[in-house]
Amino acid sequence: MAALRALLPLLAVFVCCPADAAPRAALSPAPREQDLLAKIMQHPMIFFVAKGEPNACGPHCSEWIAAEGSIDPDAAKRFREFLSEPARRNLPVFFNSLGGSTNQAAAIGRTLRQYRMRAGVARSIPEGCRPALGMNGACRRIAESKPEHKARLVTTGARCASGCVYAILGASVREVDRAAELGIHSVRYLWVSRGPITGAPPNTEAAHNGLRNYAVEMGTDPGLIDAAAKVSPDRIHWMTRAEIDRFGIETRHFYETRWTPLQDTQAVFSVAKSWTQPGTDRDFLTAVIRLRCSATVSRYLLTLRNELPLFRSNWRMKVRLSGGDDSLELRPMVGQAGASIFYATVDRDVMQRVAAGSRLGVTELEGLNVSRTFELSTVGLSDALGLLQKRCDKREDAGAAAAAPTH
Repeated sequence: MAALRALLPLLAVFVCCPADAAPRAALSPAPREQDLLAKIMQHPMIFFVAKGEPNACGPHCSEWIAAEGSIDPDAAKRFREFLSEPARRNLPVFFNSLGGSTNQAAAIGRTLRQYRMRAGVARSIPEGCRPALGMNGACRRIAESKPEHKARLVTTGARCASGCVYAILGASVREVDRAAELGIHSVRYLWVSRGPITGAPPNTEAAHNGLRNYAVEMGTDPGLIDAAAKVSPDRIHWMTRAEIDRFGIETRHFYETRWTPLQDTQAVFSVAKSWTQPGTDRDFLTAVIRLRCSATVSRYLLTLRNELPLFRSNWRMKVRLSGGDDSLELRPMVGQAGASIFYATVDRDVMQRVAAGSRLGVTELEGLNVSRTFELSTVGLSDALGLLQKRCDKREDAGAAAAAPTH
């Protein structure tokens, strides 16, 4: 317990530093912030390939990637470099971390999603280490000595807290053994700049907004971020199994979030919903639908982003939305890597009618054949549209004032 209390300040850090930038200028952090960063750097995250007994990491799984230690300012970069060997991208990743840099954690999560990887919470104990001692100095030296080790995977006593939780959200398959623990709390910004300093340091509110967007994109309930924001940065709330299920942290079956108002950037506001469903290769795929203000008065811009299985393109797919007596066919946009994107503009009154109903239908068609259909809940849509409407009205009023002739 004494060791855990010593590490608690570490969990509060949201380090804001682009990992790929070369050091050119720095804004000196306050003494306490220097202490926090020093604690992170004492135990930076280690990645290695662990080789265990048959089925050590699940059915037909005997090899995995161990992620042990604090999420330091270069962790995401090292993780991408570690995965430069393609065979490693097929291995599950097991985290044992009390947190660190939250933006680095999200970057690790996006890398996990890029390769449709699996993740969980467990301690990886290299051969020659004593399980009861955890990743002490001697074990770290063993783990750092080479990129692959014979090891044991132990869920008892494994913990993933603070930023570590956001790393796991990025995995396409997420499993949390009942013997492991997930912990959350609000972020605290530690402002460290690598590169030219422009503007004021981001604040905690901006951090939470960014994490809420990230949670929705990963197919999890942004209520997770709201719950974390209520916990003091120097404390940890260890989540119950009911909370893990409610926030959709584990991938077990079809899961949908409620419609949520999101502050995308300082100037852009949206209403979003995501849903996650089993894919075709034992993975899960997430779709996100967003509504934003349109350039056309009295209409919203609607976009739908569908994740795709690796190495697949859905250029010929069509998507149709339906609610009550209204229907809308979406048009394809140039897709991103690993996703297909569709869009349309929709009358605001139509969306209000959809919100008044209980379900929104989504139909995917490949050629003339229906490939999948979903019935999505409209819970939260009406209230979220009310907020979006106010933002759009304010923008339109500002545009009209700017266009008015002057005398």
